[in-house]
Amino acid sequence: MKKLKLFTALTLAITTHISHGFINGGVQVKMDDPIAQSTVAIGSQQRGFHCSASILSDELLLTAAHCVNRIPVDTVYFGLDVNVETTTREVTGIVAHPDFERPSEESGYSDIAVLKFTGGLPEGYSPIEIAPEEYEILQGDQLVLAGFGQSIESGLGILRKIGRTVLEPIIFGKEIAFLQDEENGACFGDSGGPALFDGPNGLLLAGVASRVGNSDCGDYAIYTRPQNHMDFILGAASELLENKINLSFIERIH
Repeated sequence: MKKLKLFTALTLAITTHISHGFINGGVQVKMDDPIAQSTVAIGSQQRGFHCSASILSDELLLTAAHCVNRIPVDTVYFGLDVNVETTTREVTGIVAHPDFERPSEESGYSDIAVLKFTGGLPEGYSPIEIAPEEYEILQGDQLVLAGFGQSIESGLGILRKIGRTVLEPIIFGKEIAFLQDEENGACFGDSGGPALFDGPNGLLLAGVASRVGNSDCGDYAIYTRPQNHMDFILGAASELLENKINLSFIERIH
């Protein structure tokens, strides 16, 4: 097993034009799939889509902090393919984790952020529940990764999913690592997208795509564990919603 290198791992955000990098080897997601109902793309009107995100409520999204750090984000894209006409919403607020860019052996990169958008959810979309901390994920378990990243089969901006094996269920205190290779797994454009598993009442969110092991997106992918950042998520939600958080939202993300 290769030792994971925290401080040399690459982020998953699109910063240049890419010729590779993808949720590849998996399948395109259909609209009746619960993944499609809770996964969106984010970006800007000027530059277009550059990251993925998960729906927390009819006003809030969860994504990676590096997706909103020094990169304009003003638009949420609802649809399976952002290259065709999609329903959009305006982003009106962003709170990134205050410890992002201050990585540590205890908490990793804290690569997580909450976004607020206006206009509510389009028909067919619904929030995803964050996995409670007591749900144990083990080495060797298989979770589903999803995102709008580049694919050999379908290009950039189409929602795809793939099963990946857990390499380390907890690294750097608050992250999870998955095995992958250069042709199968998360890469550029999938940043901020979800790692999911089946709970007793449906899919649960267990990770937010953060970074990969090398420029070919091989070896491994590292995801932030949202269940270890609940204080931040609740605080960011309270700030963005001006302390108007309803009880059902708190119960769902707990």
